[in-house]
Amino acid sequence: MAADGKQFSGQAYDRAMGRLSRVAGARFLEWLSMPTNLRWLDVGCGTGSFTELILERGAPNAISAIDPSDDQIAFAKSKSSAKQIDYRKGDAMSLPYDQNEFDVAVLALVIQYIPDPARAISEIARVVRKDGTVAAYVWPGRAEGHPYRVLSDALRSIGAADADLPGNRMRTTEALVNLFASSGLESVENRTMDISLAFDDFDDFWSSLRPASYSHVRSSDVDRLKAALKRSLSTDTHGRVSYGARAIAIRGRVPG
Repeated sequence: MAADGKQFSGQAYDRAMGRLSRVAGARFLEWLSMPTNLRWLDVGCGTGSFTELILERGAPNAISAIDPSDDQIAFAKSKSSAKQIDYRKGDAMSLPYDQNEFDVAVLALVIQYIPDPARAISEIARVVRKDGTVAAYVWPGRAEGHPYRVLSDALRSIGAADADLPGNRMRTTEALVNLFASSGLESVENRTMDISLAFDDFDDFWSSLRPASYSHVRSSDVDRLKAALKRSLSTDTHGRVSYGARAIAIRGRVPG
């Protein structure tokens, strides 16, 4: 799903948020520690970056993935891994699957963008078998460790307004726990995951930023923004950029 809830280039999204999704996704799968040979569903799969991680690390029996964006589903289907994944266009709040079709369903960096998260979790629980797992992870607010917090700081330093961060109401542990518990899921667990981000150089870092996050900045101020970011980021002797971020993960069990 597009990070701002809109459809845009699958290739552009994969270049930007796709890499961040893979870094956090690997930690998320480690935490879930699911058995092999399961039937997986990736809800809001976007360009399939996290879906591919499930394929690589989860040894699934079968994997399905769904997203409302035509462009992102088309991009996902263009990847070589697509022949092993059932990609479909569809809505998380009205899933085109049968009851008990999956062992585990996940939402990677997407639940905060769904218009009615409670309805979506209810739908997801419907298609997951009894005692199956429903899990999700999100980036928190920028002040709490979102990967774009360095961009927010740089925008403020040049006197530019920070772009709105969609889905703020679902970017806290409390909100996620309440959502899962009120949806009837049992054995709800959560954890905070510290993530290390690394980039080859500043240009590599800049390409990881979603253009919508700074498109409101006047073109004449973009160079000032880049300079502020360069000053704030730590680089090693080879020019590599690294810093830390944080994600919030949650899981629950479908009642037996």
